[in-house]
Formats: sequence, C-alpha cells, structure tokens
Amino acid sequence: MKPKTYFIGESVTHPHAYLKARQPRTHVIAAGATKEEMIDLRDRFFSIGNETDDQIEAEMYRRIEKFAAKKRAAAVREIHRLLPHHFRSEP
Repeated sequence: MKPKTYFIGESVTHPHAYLKARQPRTHVIAAGATKEEMIDLRDRFFSIGNETDDQIEAEMYRRIEKFAAKKRAAAVREIHRLLPHHFRSEP
C-alpha cells in the first residue's frame, strides 16, 4: 500500500519536519527522470495555456465587434436626439 502523501524534495532533518513538506499525492500530475524533463513539461503546459488564452481573447473580440458597433451607433443617435441644436444637418 502506498502512502497518500509525499515529501517535496526536502530532507527530514528533525522530528515533525514532515509537517511542513508533506503534500497529497493528488497534487502530482507527472513525474520525470530529470529536473530538465520536468522543466520542459512545465514550459509546455504554460505554452498551451498562453496559446489557449490568446485564442479565447481573439475570438471574444471578434464576436463582440458587430455588437459594439451597433451599440455605439445607437448611443450617438440618442445623443443627437438629446441635443438637436448642436447636431443639425442643415446649415
């Protein structure tokens, strides 16, 4: 049977030191043979997250563009109605 916790790369040098370094096994999402492998994996996860965020933001702005133009035009019309003496079409 495996323990439900693990130590975070710190040595236990005195009694109760494990209280500070113990973490649930559910926190482990991957394991690697070397530190460099794990850094590379971290960087790939970070890259995936950044690319996804950028795509979501671009799609959000693309979808809102038409709606925003309509709302701005409606606001301008309302302002023109409130101040007809400033926005007359005749000279």
